[in-house]
Amino acid sequence: KKGSAGAGDSSGDEASRRRGRATRLSDASSLKRLLNYLADQFVKSGGELVAARMGGMFSVGGRAVRVGIGLVFSKLLQLRPQLGEDIANATTPPETLFAVLKLLGPDMDKQLRPPDTGVGGSLTGFGAASRNWSKADAGVARAITGRILREGIAQVSSEATQLAFLQDLVAVLPFSTPSSPKGPDGQSSNPTPNANQLQCVLVEISHLI
Repeated sequence: KKGSAGAGDSSGDEASRRRGRATRLSDASSLKRLLNYLADQFVKSGGELVAARMGGMFSVGGRAVRVGIGLVFSKLLQLRPQLGEDIANATTPPETLFAVLKLLGPDMDKQLRPPDTGVGGSLTGFGAASRNWSKADAGVARAITGRILREGIAQVSSEATQLAFLQDLVAVLPFSTPSSPKGPDGQSSNPTPNANQLQCVLVEISHLI
């Protein structure tokens, strides 16, 4: 009886996991939702010194997972023409750009900032930082985001699309005109990109020019 009960519980847990996966897949009705989901996981996974739980007992994040999510992000954008019109065309180019820049958004910016130090700037002893932090995380996050902009959008686009992409990038800059593109929430584009976002945008603008 104990064995049969255990088997029943196991099959029930497996069915529950399958229903959960099916629900998440059914929510992927647009490219924007897929990209925003990947962006959220990218931020959640943690960096060099932090490996956050990603949903399972043995499913943890870390820098390697963050790199892998970036590769998936880039490949998904490369395969955009094969995703079907209902999924791909439901997301505008500015929304795609905002989803990529979300990798370096406010939540990630909090992770990348150096922690507050104690008296005299010491990170040890009684002035120790309250969270793990590595200066390498910012460089890795910028490199991944830049690679997505380059390989996922610019390199696989026609010249006309590249010019439109260039205009969208320029519209993100702090001195852009009020005609800047709308974000995923329908609001105007980010008027004050943080330093990491600005660096990636400027590098890609110079590459396209």
